[in-house]
Amino acid sequence: MVVGMCRVLLFLTEQPNSLKGKRSVINRLRQRLSSRYPVAIAEVGRQDVWQEAEIGFAVVNEKESLVREMIQKILEELERDYPVEIEEKAVDFQPF
Repeated sequence: MVVGMCRVLLFLTEQPNSLKGKRSVINRLRQRLSSRYPVAIAEVGRQDVWQEAEIGFAVVNEKESLVREMIQKILEELERDYPVEIEEKAVDFQPF
């Protein structure tokens, strides 16, 4: 079994006017990704900054190739379908 973990620093291009607006964007993003992919996702940092968010997500599967593919699909969807730009990302794979 392989666990793939990804930490992503996002810049919100929609520029929410408050932390409440930012959380609304992040919650929609989390809910939609969780419903589309078998992934655990959470906001893990930058919670007091309006224009930035830091999220982390994890994928577990028997095959590392499937874990890598899933993480890549999620990153591509983030850039394509959400009002965010990926500023930084870190990916790690661990056998379990």
